[in-house]
Amino acid sequence: SGQFSVSAKGTASQPVVIRGSASVALAAGSTFTADNAEYVLITDIIAPYDQAGYTFGVKRACKFVRITKCVIGPASPGSFSSSPGNWIRITDQSADCAIDFCELRNKRRPGNGVAIDGDTSVAGYMGGCKHILVAHNDIHDFASEVTNGYEAVRFGDSGVSRTDSSSALIRNVFTNIACEPEVISAKMSRIDIYGNSIINCVGSVVYRHGTIGFMGHNYIRGPATGSLGTKTGGFR
Repeated sequence: SGQFSVSAKGTASQPVVIRGSASVALAAGSTFTADNAEYVLITDIIAPYDQAGYTFGVKRACKFVRITKCVIGPASPGSFSSSPGNWIRITDQSADCAIDFCELRNKRRPGNGVAIDGDTSVAGYMGGCKHILVAHNDIHDFASEVTNGYEAVRFGDSGVSRTDSSSALIRNVFTNIACEPEVISAKMSRIDIYGNSIINCVGSVVYRHGTIGFMGHNYIRGPATGSLGTKTGGFR
């Protein structure tokens, strides 16, 4: 248990590897932060709780940090809390990072499962994180519905909306998501949303800000209706 942090700088041929175990889980309240790190692989870590704040953070000027094969969220759903929590958040000047082959489950509070942000102090709304890959994740059973701020995956916000992010959200599976009107929200330029399956989810796949983005070969199947009446949507 505790607030774990890594700021080491590996190389492409010799990355820093932080590996968990199927028999060991982080205690509730624990966080894991990559802070200005480079070439770091975080893998096989289990965080079986739903907490406010963040659980995994990638901040400052991280490069080539990969979070893979991790499990976040309790094995069974708890009661709803109004205190927001972003389970995985990449922010500041971080770039060239990946989140893949993870399971995110049973979220019961506002905030994002995955939040890709940036540095809002950069002029021209152009400080969003770049070259981020979110791929092959199993994201399921998020509830209860609110009006805003609870997207399962969010790329950017209005403060970084003119960023050419050159990022991708590909081949993820979203099941039983009943959070808000947007399951996936893209708010920067050049984001590819490709080959995802959205099954029995409330809300839509939404490109809110930016240009030259691509959405294709995504599969959406309903029906689903949220507690606020939102139904399964398409693309917007």
